[in-house]
Order: sequence, then structure tokens, then C-alpha cells
Amino acid sequence: MVALEIVKVAFDALCANRLRSTLTLLGVIFGVTSIMTIISALEGIMGSVEEDLATLGPSTFMVGKMMIATSHDEFMRKRKRKPIDMDAYELIRKSCELCERVSPRTFKMGTIKYRSTALKGVGIMGGTYSFIDIVDMQV
Repeated sequence: MVALEIVKVAFDALCANRLRSTLTLLGVIFGVTSIMTIISALEGIMGSVEEDLATLGPSTFMVGKMMIATSHDEFMRKRKRKPIDMDAYELIRKSCELCERVSPRTFKMGTIKYRSTALKGVGIMGGTYSFIDIVDMQV
């Protein structure tokens, strides 16, 4: 009997304050929807990152001049390093007995031209024939 009275008082309060009830309901709906959207987006991003890392495999590693710098000082130190050239690639390829495949990679920003059409600011990446097998890339 008490529960029925509580529900009746609550319903009367909702009817008496329709605008407040509607705004509260909208706030709850928008809040839950935005949280669900953010969680779904984060899960999608994490899945994409995991998939990209899985293509490299657990036995793949990369060596580079810069790689990841976590501070300005570290970035400045790494900037002074000598670049990895084809001689270093040959040394790694010949010396690493456990390496199945070795490939240098280069990346530059440049202009792509085809006949009279040009596209500026394009990322251009290149490597040896085994690079496609290492990163499981489809051309």
C-alpha cells in the first residue's frame, strides 16, 4: 500500500512539473548517449591500434634515427644522430642471423605529378621488396 502511494506522489510531481521533468529526462538521455558514444569510439580506436600492431607481429622490430621522443631535450639529442643509411642496412642484413627479413624504409613529403596534374604535400614511403612482407601491407 505504501509503495502505491509513493508511485502516485511521484507521478503527481512529474505532472505538476512537466518542463522540469522533460528537461531532466533529456539531460539523462543526452548524458547516457554521449557516454555510450565515447566508449564505442574508444573501443573502435583501440581495436584499430591492436590490429595495426598485430600486422607487425611479435618478432618485428624497427630501428630508426628518431623513433619516439618524449621530451624536447630528447628530441634535440636524437636530431643530432647520424641517419641510418644503406651501409647500416647491409650490415644489419648480413650480421643478424636470426632476422628472416630486413628492409630499410624512407619517408618524405613531396609532390606527386601525373601528366599535367600535381598533388603537393603527399607522404611518400619506400623500401626494398621485403618491406611489404614485413609490415603485411597490401599495395
